[in-house]
Amino acid sequence: MYAVRQVVQRTGAVLPGAVGWQHVGAACPMRRFSLNLPALHAFLTELKFNNSKDWFDVNRSRYQSLRQEFIAFMDGVIQSVAHTDPTVEGVQAQDTLFRINRDVRFAHDKSPYKTTFSAAISPGGRHTALPLYYLQLGADESLVAGGVYQSQAADLRIIRDYIQRYPARADVLLTCKLDFGHSGLRAWL
Repeated sequence: MYAVRQVVQRTGAVLPGAVGWQHVGAACPMRRFSLNLPALHAFLTELKFNNSKDWFDVNRSRYQSLRQEFIAFMDGVIQSVAHTDPTVEGVQAQDTLFRINRDVRFAHDKSPYKTTFSAAISPGGRHTALPLYYLQLGADESLVAGGVYQSQAADLRIIRDYIQRYPARADVLLTCKLDFGHSGLRAWL
């Protein structure tokens, strides 16, 4: 994320909260946050096979409990990320979450609910052109990502050139670990 922000800053593009890469080579701050991944996985798997409003209404309290746990988890992740990326300080966890409801207006699949919990951390909110951190936990697969979503060609060229010029700085982003252990998801950020 720092590489992207610094690239945008050096090219003269306006990026609110742009910062330099002051933490190159620094160890990732080790903070631990827990999420009951087996309970979340069970809920999402059941939802996958019973994707209807009737089933969801019966299980709404489970969903709300898991959602609150996910918000608490994301709050811890945001606090940890803010140590190395101050642009996300003050971002509220509930503002990073995506809705579980699907937009089915033009979809062939009319399943009303997503089978994932997902969040995007960015100073510009979850729907932004700014760099972001993305986490998606699903019934079948999960995803951890970061960067710029749907960037313009000129911005993408700048980002690629910067990473090619400074590969060690990109490697720092790969030092954080996620552990999908028996007791749930733990993040060391």
